[in-house]
Amino acid sequence: MKHQFSFQELIAFLKTVDLDLAIDKQNKLESYYNELVLYAQKHRVVSRNDVSSIIERHLLPSFYFVSEIKKSLRDNQNILDLGSGAGFPAIVISLCFNQNHTTMIDSIRKKTLFLSKIVSMNTLNAKVINSRLEEFIAQSKIHFPILTARALADLDTLIKWTYPLLKKGAELHTLKGYNFREEISETGNLEIDARPIMSNWIDRSKDLANKMYIRLRLKDV
Repeated sequence: MKHQFSFQELIAFLKTVDLDLAIDKQNKLESYYNELVLYAQKHRVVSRNDVSSIIERHLLPSFYFVSEIKKSLRDNQNILDLGSGAGFPAIVISLCFNQNHTTMIDSIRKKTLFLSKIVSMNTLNAKVINSRLEEFIAQSKIHFPILTARALADLDTLIKWTYPLLKKGAELHTLKGYNFREEISETGNLEIDARPIMSNWIDRSKDLANKMYIRLRLKDV
């Protein structure tokens, strides 16, 4: 039988990668995890096949975003997560960077209702918006230096949607397979930083195998 990664094993692993969570954040993360397992039994916010492996398939990859974002995130900068779904990586990002405001956006109402409940329960510095991404970006007047998207669309589509925000100097962070360049019709003035996932993470989450961590920004001109 496949070993299921436990919550305490997750916390122990995070300490080894310089993501040691304070007790209050551990409690909030566990509250989120437990609430998600319960909610997923009635509402399809994650695949039913994923319920027993949420930690490996969803939480660990979310923390990989955290490990990369902290390299460039500054105090008081806003974060925008695109297609937040059940909160991967948005809830984990907000929990870890609660000094920064995180906006979570999704077009499916049952998912944004769940996210709103988690934000309220854990007093996260975040806002949840139920909207189509294209409409939100077209109307947004807020500067988001950090954009994240885990499993939303191909890179061409992501770039098309987020280009107005990238023009303001934002970084778009996402996960893609090794063949990610096939998703881009032209690079133009985009700077693409693509790095393989570190092996110690892959050992704990096979969902990260054969993935690249992608950071996109416009070249300085």
